[in-house]
Amino acid sequence: ITRRLLDSDQADDVVAGLRIARHCNWRSAATVARRLFDHPDARVREQACLACGEMGGPSLVIPLRGLLRDPDPRVRRAADNAIARIEG
Repeated sequence: ITRRLLDSDQADDVVAGLRIARHCNWRSAATVARRLFDHPDARVREQACLACGEMGGPSLVIPLRGLLRDPDPRVRRAADNAIARIEG
């Protein structure tokens, strides 16, 4: 079910899928979350950052830094928090 949510065309579904993945600590979802950094909906980009911060590794820091220039302040804050969490 989570995978279907993450692959949905509906932003609300994708956000729900990312939240479920984070709650279940589904570490491989970080790869899916990384692909969502360019999603048109800021809520999806924000949740993708949060997921990567909780489940991702150092290879995600550079892509996350790109989101520090996102037009939405929630996305920038989530990216900053994710980087801090990864870098410890």
